[in-house]
Amino acid sequence: MDNNKLDRAAEKLDKISKSTNKAGNSLMSFGCSMMFVPICIIILIIIWAMLK
Repeated sequence: MDNNKLDRAAEKLDKISKSTNKAGNSLMSFGCSMMFVPICIIILIIIWAMLK
């Protein structure tokens, strides 16, 4: 009886950790893309300024 309860709790925790992990990964990739965009814009501005 106690083991079943523990197994169910562990399964729930596993599911929760997996879903939060997915959310964390998407947040990380979103943050990286948000960091990447300004860098690209700055590089483009520098190249444009050099060509001008």
